[in-house]
Amino acid sequence: MPIFSFIDKNKKFAYNPEDGISLGHQLNNNGATPKAWYSSNPSINAIQQEGFSGDTRLGGSVNSNEIRIQPHNHGTHTECYGHLTDERVVLSDVFNGYLGLTSLHSLDLPYGKPIEERHLPKTSHPALILRTSKDGFSAKDFSNSEPSYITPKAMEGIVALGVNHLLIDLPSVDPEFDDGKLVAHRIFWGYKNKAYNRTSCTITEMVQIPKKISDGAYLLNLQTVDWKTDAVPSNPIIYPIRKELGEQ
Repeated sequence: MPIFSFIDKNKKFAYNPEDGISLGHQLNNNGATPKAWYSSNPSINAIQQEGFSGDTRLGGSVNSNEIRIQPHNHGTHTECYGHLTDERVVLSDVFNGYLGLTSLHSLDLPYGKPIEERHLPKTSHPALILRTSKDGFSAKDFSNSEPSYITPKAMEGIVALGVNHLLIDLPSVDPEFDDGKLVAHRIFWGYKNKAYNRTSCTITEMVQIPKKISDGAYLLNLQTVDWKTDAVPSNPIIYPIRKELGEQ
């Protein structure tokens, strides 16, 4: 059994890389991928061009698919402050990945009810995972359902906890209908005087957290693809911490 260690704030922790648990939704075109914002399903289809078929069942020499998705609308994705700016800021310009401690915190919250400051944990690691549904949201269309969201006061509390990377199982940290204000997004990215000052921070939405996973501290590897856009599909992987090995 391979056991690895890592150091965080002069403390050494042990974990097994084979224990990794993905929090990312599978991308599929059969309706199994959660979606939001009035989108159709993502599509994965064989390329069909004159003289070429990307499907061996149709006579092609290889299988080759064209994939069409909208990162903000389909499944698990990670976004940066470029989501809100006129300047074309892409995620890979401000985020090189995160490998460190995270806190998983579950909320006893009926669907549609806002996340308030009283629902937050008292402390958090630099990454915080919020679970609003213990049953998960696989294959759900969030459109016109008015999901839960984070109130401005609660988002101020999240920032005050020192959270730089926020992960949540909802399609947005803001209300579905807010006239495009996106107040919680702006608070998280430190919007003030027409500028953002938390530009390396990220929000990951529509994560999938298995019911069997308990609250607590984990090692998080927040993996993203390098696409030149403000939000990209992501696959957050958490690892149970086997033990703390003491001061270094």
